[in-house]
Amino acid sequence: MKKIYIASALVALLAAATSCDKYDIYPEQYGKVLMIKDAGERSVQIYATEVAAPYYVSVMKNGHTPEDPAQATLKVLNDAEFGEYKELYYGSKDFQGLAPLKPEFYYLADVDTAAAENNTINHTFATADDRYFGAYVVFNAQAISDWLADLENRARDNNKNKNPQEWQAANDTLNNYTFVAPIGLYSVNKNDSINADSRYLMLTPVVENPVVNVNVSNDAVFLVDQTRSLLKDEESAYRNDSIEPQIIFSIPCPNPYGFQIKYNNNPDTDIKRFNDHHTDMVLTKLPLKGADGGANFTTGRLAATIEFPVGVTEVRLPFKFARKRIDYNDMEHNYVTSVQLSKFNWPDKNTPTKIKNSLKLPQSELTWKDGNGVEQKYDGYTFFVGYRVVEEPMDLDEGCVLGANDPELTEGSFGALFDDDLSTFYHSAWSANSLKERQAPYGSYIDFEMPTKEPINAVAIKFTARVHSNPHSPKLVSLFYSNEDNEAERNANWKEICIEKEVPGVGKNQAASGQVTWLGGIKNDSEWIKAPEPFRYLRMSVVKNNLDESLYSIGSAAAGYWNLAELRMYGTVIE
Repeated sequence: MKKIYIASALVALLAAATSCDKYDIYPEQYGKVLMIKDAGERSVQIYATEVAAPYYVSVMKNGHTPEDPAQATLKVLNDAEFGEYKELYYGSKDFQGLAPLKPEFYYLADVDTAAAENNTINHTFATADDRYFGAYVVFNAQAISDWLADLENRARDNNKNKNPQEWQAANDTLNNYTFVAPIGLYSVNKNDSINADSRYLMLTPVVENPVVNVNVSNDAVFLVDQTRSLLKDEESAYRNDSIEPQIIFSIPCPNPYGFQIKYNNNPDTDIKRFNDHHTDMVLTKLPLKGADGGANFTTGRLAATIEFPVGVTEVRLPFKFARKRIDYNDMEHNYVTSVQLSKFNWPDKNTPTKIKNSLKLPQSELTWKDGNGVEQKYDGYTFFVGYRVVEEPMDLDEGCVLGANDPELTEGSFGALFDDDLSTFYHSAWSANSLKERQAPYGSYIDFEMPTKEPINAVAIKFTARVHSNPHSPKLVSLFYSNEDNEAERNANWKEICIEKEVPGVGKNQAASGQVTWLGGIKNDSEWIKAPEPFRYLRMSVVKNNLDESLYSIGSAAAGYWNLAELRMYGTVIE
């Protein structure tokens, strides 16, 4: 049998090749070269609850003429073959640091049949396109876990004097040996070569206890945004539907026995603890009933358990609440209830104790301070789920900009206002030539077409100041509206919404880098800037910047300007 030695980088290149490639990098005498992809000594993470934990092995055919037929045998090494491996890589076939796993702990299975085949799989690469075949090394994780637990028990210090020989043997086994499932690749025909660097796979199983995962981040708070403008329509399907938070519980392996996760619901205590310790977000208890007396929870109170059927790896929290109980004007509060995972329940009385002890709940990272100011940890895994009312901005982009009277486009762009990138910006004119376009009452303006299907009659605008270099935010803004599709008629008949309205929070002499300010507001109907009638076109006129510089017509000298990193516009209809 021929051997061929190839540099590691070249092996990686070959492993990534596609089935239609032809390899001129091999000498011509190596027509077909067989190899195990990702060969070598590897650790395999398996879970203690699994009886059959499969690890996929891929065998590839490369070479100078890989389209030719070939035959390969993938097998579990016997003692003599394992000795050859140790002699090749460790210098002695009697090397004691590497040992084979007990045969009852694993087997080799064909991918197609998923059945054991006497720990040997023969494959014929019959056609030009036949370049790969797969197999599974299937570990009995429960058996391996029990074996390791027994060794650890025997190696405990309290057994040292009771049975010193047993104690020493267990310690030696745990500390001095690496146990592997030894897999090797062999050719059947003398004209088929094996890549010597990729013919052995030594798999060491690492047994882990599976932990239930919950997809809740943001300091364990899961808030579902509810759109205010959609909630306002009392008759809509959206308003009369339910919110179902997509909180997913998952385990990293199939479970052979059905189980339940029990949880508690104690929002009064949990929310108080959270608010005492987290100043960046304030939570409010979600009431069981709405203002009209109807139940907030459409299925009554939270269920007491989360059901995990046999074989299932993901389930959703069985929880939903009614949108029709939401006050759409309430944009101040984050309404939540708490969920505290407490323990597992095993309805199947035949579930082995080993399984029950192996499956774990996540550990809560939440903390709170007790009455003495000492930081404590929550009992069990605790998180909060609920909703908040938000107003979504209109979907503005550069295509909604009809034009401007004085853009300094060499300094920025219209699109920069809507790109969620604070490093880009829009800049109005600062040179004398551009300033000729300014005149009262419009100053420096941008015209927009509203991207809503129906006209709106109220707006609010959120500004984000340019970052780092010379932020010049709008301080006084005038708004005008129109419904004229013809540009000339529109420009001749802009109607007033507000004149020289101050943007709160913009300092007289400076605007902070990245500062966020609002023209109008969206938290209740009184904050919106309302027009006398619905409209489709809006002119936003900046007439004074944060330096108190007027942006009306100014002589021939270079003068005031404004710039922004981002602009968000909100629109609604207020009766």
